[in-house]
Amino acid sequence: MRVTFLPDDVTVDVERGVSLMQAAELAEVQLHAPCGGKGTCGRCKVIISGSVDAERDSHISDAEWAAGYRLACRSGVAGDVTVMVPDPPELSRPRVLVRTPGEVSNMTPIVQRSSIEVPVASMDDPTALLERVLGSAGEGIGASVPLDLIRSLPEVVSQCNGSVDVLLGAKGLVTVLPRGSVYGMAVDLGTTTVVVNLIDLDTGGTVAGAAGYNDQILMGEDVLSRIERAEEGDLERLRQLALGSINRLTVEAIAAIDGSTDQVTTAVVAGNTAMAHMMLGVDPSSIRYHPYSPAFNASPMLSAGEIGLKILPAAPVMLVPGTAAWVGGDITAGVVSSGMHRRSELSLLIDVGTNGEVVLGNRDWLMCCSSSAGPAFDGGEVACGMRAMDGAIDRVGSDLGFHVLGDAPPRGICGSGLIDLIAAMLEQGIVDRKGRLQDHISVTERDGIKEMTLCPGIAVNEDDIANLIRSKAAVFAAIRCLLRAAGLTIGAVERLHLAGGFGHYVDPDNAVAIGLLPDIPRDRFSYLGNSSLAGARDVLLSTPRRLEAREVAASMTYVDLSTSPEFFDEFTSALFLPHTDLSLFPRPQ
Repeated sequence: MRVTFLPDDVTVDVERGVSLMQAAELAEVQLHAPCGGKGTCGRCKVIISGSVDAERDSHISDAEWAAGYRLACRSGVAGDVTVMVPDPPELSRPRVLVRTPGEVSNMTPIVQRSSIEVPVASMDDPTALLERVLGSAGEGIGASVPLDLIRSLPEVVSQCNGSVDVLLGAKGLVTVLPRGSVYGMAVDLGTTTVVVNLIDLDTGGTVAGAAGYNDQILMGEDVLSRIERAEEGDLERLRQLALGSINRLTVEAIAAIDGSTDQVTTAVVAGNTAMAHMMLGVDPSSIRYHPYSPAFNASPMLSAGEIGLKILPAAPVMLVPGTAAWVGGDITAGVVSSGMHRRSELSLLIDVGTNGEVVLGNRDWLMCCSSSAGPAFDGGEVACGMRAMDGAIDRVGSDLGFHVLGDAPPRGICGSGLIDLIAAMLEQGIVDRKGRLQDHISVTERDGIKEMTLCPGIAVNEDDIANLIRSKAAVFAAIRCLLRAAGLTIGAVERLHLAGGFGHYVDPDNAVAIGLLPDIPRDRFSYLGNSSLAGARDVLLSTPRRLEAREVAASMTYVDLSTSPEFFDEFTSALFLPHTDLSLFPRPQ
């Protein structure tokens, strides 16, 4: 049976009973499904023409049903069918921070380059070519040499008349290239987005960058959904999707400078623990079960060829090590980038996403934890929620005026806009501290649920507000529990680092107003941007930073909140705007 997806005009053959969601995965057509195809979010609406066995669902109105709308995850193929994906999410790129600012002093990248002249063999000195190269590079005969390099060596040296660049890594010879620019690659492998930076290994400068969605979104938008898919036998598919995302962006970045992927001679990847496992094809299932022990936190230095990265096959690749199942290498990279582990001041690092990771400490000690914030800050579990792309409302003023990303009409509202909106509604009395909508000209009722309309087609209801409150409560409760475990109060925090793209774009006053962030003097706030990418860049270019990354990951004390009664109490107390204890938020905004 044939399933054709529009507007991509992609056709796949499937057996009867296969869901349209599964058919979309086979066709590599992206559907918006925050719940991972469980039928709970109602976001995978498509318009069908043809034969399907579909269940009626409360997420589809009578008018939509009559117009052919169905949930892809609840519709099985019963014959040839054409599927229109309305307003496909892949039409717009995510708004993410692509390049990392700053410089690294005293650079010692993973691979070191030296330019050499290879002596010409003669009857008096018929030394083999490889030995001549190793000798000129100051390496002994026993040095590790990739087989592919031995095969290509005569041609490279001959083409360059003996004037070549030799790249050495910790294990020996990496490659021999014609003289020219060589690059390292820093990668932020996020659950939602992937960012690639190309770094000039001579100057340390970022020469190109590219960003896009993690193709694993096809298998579910959150980590748990993807782990479940891995358990169901889709681990290899998840691996291919992660690598495909990185490789696609690598080609895009290298094309921007008219280079070759073989000029990318080393890479560092920072990602959470589950992403690291899936990229390497390692079973991540133990991450979600007690005692939450991953297969690895720190992997050995690997080669690009054995991983499947489309750069120089012999290129050394380092994964930034993590600390625990739910605090991975992206957080280690963030700590290294922030420098909080090198200073005496007490710092708090917060990375808000589907999971809210928190690190507390200074140069003497570090503690960390993670809580499940859910997808609300990425636009999931919100009726009009969407990712930060063209058409997303990303800022809302106290007067309910708003800003839309890109040259597009408003299509939905992203995480930063939702925080602004709830803060404005709270200030105006449109919503009370329990998240209940009050009588107001903009508040109406639909299907027995109150909703507040921001503009035509864009509204938030009480269920949306409740989901956002639960998300912010999970993050704030994690902060409180970590401070309590250290015997400290919020007032002791001297520096608050906001990590990630979300931290870069969120309005701190509004985040405090709803109780997501602690109410401390704003001059203590520091905005790191994409600290995972910046940390990966630092690790790529500096031996001290590589050592620090390993030390930070190994030394951080992980506080498990999953079975903590204190976390439940803190979470319950935070299910108000901003909190049940208003003394925690004393500063008027």
